[in-house]
Amino acid sequence: MIKVPYGISNFEILRNGNYYFVDRTDFIAKLEDLPTLYHFFLRPRRFGKSLWLSILEYYYDVCKADRFVELFGALKIGQNPTAQANQYLVLSFDFSGIDTSTQAQAQHGFLVKVKTGIKQLLLKYPERFDAADLKKIGEAQSPEEALLSWHETWISKAKGAKVFVLIDEYDHFTNRILVYNREHFRQVVGREGYYRSFFEVLKTGTQQGIVGRIFVTGVTPVTLDSLTSGFNIGHNLTLDLSWHNLLGFNEQEVTTLLNGAGITPLELPSTLADLRDWYNGYQFHQHAASRLYNPDMLLYFVREFQMQKAYPSTMLDVNISSDYSRISQTLTLGDYDKNTALLQELIDEKVVKGGLTVQFSLEKDWTHDDMLSLLFYNGLITIEAEQLGEYVFKIPNQGIRELYFGLFKDLVLKRAQIFDNHID
Repeated sequence: MIKVPYGISNFEILRNGNYYFVDRTDFIAKLEDLPTLYHFFLRPRRFGKSLWLSILEYYYDVCKADRFVELFGALKIGQNPTAQANQYLVLSFDFSGIDTSTQAQAQHGFLVKVKTGIKQLLLKYPERFDAADLKKIGEAQSPEEALLSWHETWISKAKGAKVFVLIDEYDHFTNRILVYNREHFRQVVGREGYYRSFFEVLKTGTQQGIVGRIFVTGVTPVTLDSLTSGFNIGHNLTLDLSWHNLLGFNEQEVTTLLNGAGITPLELPSTLADLRDWYNGYQFHQHAASRLYNPDMLLYFVREFQMQKAYPSTMLDVNISSDYSRISQTLTLGDYDKNTALLQELIDEKVVKGGLTVQFSLEKDWTHDDMLSLLFYNGLITIEAEQLGEYVFKIPNQGIRELYFGLFKDLVLKRAQIFDNHID
């Protein structure tokens, strides 16, 4: 029986536990073949982004070199490793879970996250850094100061060593701020904002030869577009056709998973048809050869089936439902009546036409295409086709369709409550 890696985003645990793993490590060589070094990759929540960053950490971190054969030996990249394998010191940040109840708490939470990432880096390499270096980071009063302090320490004690910076959920807290207090969002990402300053100092690290590579994951490009003037060296791979299949499962992989999960040959055709209806359908480029299954939704089903020997009582994972219910708050951006009309059109007509916003701007009115694009990046709609320079969007599957009715109900009946916990 296949071990289902539901909720597991640590590569070492997944490999040592012999969990089901779809080998996409050949994308590491593709990453190194790119002429750019600093990358963003956006996908909906619970689509496997954290696991991908964990793979990059174990592959590139010099202190994990002794684990290379154990973890990667049987994989595609292990059979043909690149010259940069285990050649970096890895600095990881995770910006999820920051309390945005007030402006002060949001800023303090971000500072703690930055300090934690830097301290974990220093602790991983005790032969280079000591307690005094940790103390110096701990005394920093701002994210900018913490990064600059780290730069100074690096230049004096680790000059010549390259750092690979990994950032997970880069826009998790800024998206919440954007919903509740747009002016606060502008302050955070604006010219003097602490989040823009963080990326500006990170950019300085690339110029000083400290930071060799960067890979950032998140959900939408709204924050990225607002940071552009402060971090204009990033290359967004999100809509690149050659990166379409980095995350998510294809039909063949789903079939393999179902075969290994106890689905009999007699049950397989009908089960696959049901899962195709409920979890498949994602397409992030109009010319992609195949659509993708949501990995979290699929793994939830298989785990429940293995335990119960039957379909779960509900086809939607409660964690997916709670995540997407929070997205309803984001849909309040712009004109309320137009947004609800758009949701109604999707429910009634099954498809809606429009364009993907090239760059989001809070300095102009929120448009129809802006809202469509936000729905697209959040995984609530997907590309069906391209016609005469416009995209045709649709709801990707039955799972998301069910969530739509909840979102629509929230917007219509509970609009006032959405802002009860706004940032002061």
